[in-house]
Amino acid sequence: MIKNYLKIAVRNFLKYKMIGLINLFGFSIGIAAFILVARYAVHEWQYDRYHENAGRIFRLVSDIARSPVPVGPAMQAELPGIEKNVRHSQNLDFFINIAPDK
Repeated sequence: MIKNYLKIAVRNFLKYKMIGLINLFGFSIGIAAFILVARYAVHEWQYDRYHENAGRIFRLVSDIARSPVPVGPAMQAELPGIEKNVRHSQNLDFFINIAPDK
């Protein structure tokens, strides 16, 4: 049965070359887009999964570019479920040294 389908597909491809190439090109683009989206989705699902308590890590995202400095401590003080908070910046113009001073 599959052999018959393949024969018909090859005959139609040879008979209607331009339509076959358009279909093949569209199929190739679709498969490539699916692979890219799937890789992105897997990467997002695995984000921070190496932590022991990965299910307890959350990220606060706001509509503005930056959230005010006191947001973390205020949320920690008012919401009993927050154990720790940390600020994150993607600005690479500075260096944070966490080693104790001697």
